[in-house]
Amino acid sequence: MSRTVSATHARVAALVVLVGCCAILATSALTYTDPVAASAASSTAETNVTFVSTQGRLGTLGEGRIVAFDTDRRTAVWTHTAYDRYFDVDPMGNDRLLFAAVEAEPGVGAGTTYAVVVNWRTGERVERFRVAPDVHDVDYLGDGEYLVADKFHHTVYVRNLTLGDIVWRYNFTKQFPASAGNGPPTTGTEYTHLNDVDPVDNGSAFLVSPRNFDRVVLINRSAERVEWTLGAQDDHSVLREQHNPTLVETDPPTVLVADSENDRVVEYTRTNGTWERTWLFDRGLNWPRDADRLPNGNTLVADTRNQRALEVDPNGSVVWEVRIPEMPYDAERLRHGDEPGGPTARSLGAMGTVDATESQSAVDWLGRRVVEVHAVARWVLPPWVSVADFVVLVVGASTLFGWVGAEAALRARPVVGRLRRVE
Repeated sequence: MSRTVSATHARVAALVVLVGCCAILATSALTYTDPVAASAASSTAETNVTFVSTQGRLGTLGEGRIVAFDTDRRTAVWTHTAYDRYFDVDPMGNDRLLFAAVEAEPGVGAGTTYAVVVNWRTGERVERFRVAPDVHDVDYLGDGEYLVADKFHHTVYVRNLTLGDIVWRYNFTKQFPASAGNGPPTTGTEYTHLNDVDPVDNGSAFLVSPRNFDRVVLINRSAERVEWTLGAQDDHSVLREQHNPTLVETDPPTVLVADSENDRVVEYTRTNGTWERTWLFDRGLNWPRDADRLPNGNTLVADTRNQRALEVDPNGSVVWEVRIPEMPYDAERLRHGDEPGGPTARSLGAMGTVDATESQSAVDWLGRRVVEVHAVARWVLPPWVSVADFVVLVVGASTLFGWVGAEAALRARPVVGRLRRVE
């Protein structure tokens, strides 16, 4: 009898927990408002604009977008949603944007990737051409030439639209050993995962980010050779699957890079063939995928899993931040164009957060782990699921599975008893 009463009490308790969890989650879902769409305005007259592109969640299409927001007020003034996923976005003058984006098409699977130029003020599409699947970055060189980081074929190439042909190409599979990257160096694999390429020295060289090489390389265009390399495969103390490096200064070479898997932004300076880390920002980041040094010395960051863009000063203090749902990928300031070459940290006498020390209690440690797991889960969870909602979701799911398991055990127990009596 007591066993039956205990089981009934347990069922009631589980039901109360499940009803409470469902009520909390339903309230969050029904009251959620898109922080970008809610503040979107029709005016595009602003000049102090920051663009942020978003990739969207895994397994879904149609959620990516580019958001232009007024940097001073942190309110959206324009959005672009004609494509399903967006990657690198480059301002071209005051009116035009160049970006790489994926468009879903029937029967094409993951969709078709395009390089697109639009007049963001008028909405006019100026240029569009198809590129390889999942290309993340395309840059304009001038005179009808576009520079493409082709991660599908592990190549960087220059395409001249006027001639309708590729006029320059660098193939990583022919220049690096198979052991340099992830998986076999064949078409469509994750061997390089080229995610960024930038022209430097007026296009005489290209700064390239083969993410899965854990390194950044500078390629001489005319000689088709690597001038220098920052990082090395599996040397995660330097870089770990980085994104979107920027050459802040050429002499001495100084690189600012979103060190994604290390959850930090770092700057390195090369002197006498040796790289020295000269700046670090690592407070509260979760898989940053873009960092630009602005002319005022601040650094603009796209913090992907924290769903935000932020600007930090040379000492690592956050100047402002804005929430951008659906996995932000790239952030650019309109007035400074693509990849602004701001001052180096050394010239500013700044080190960022390199000397920061933080004590961490067991509660703090657990809280950070929950935040990290939630950030990864956001790739598949809807945007309204906050950290608190995620905890409620885990509690509810654990209660449900525990209840189902307990009921199964109770049902199996009499069967076992009957079998023993038969024996």
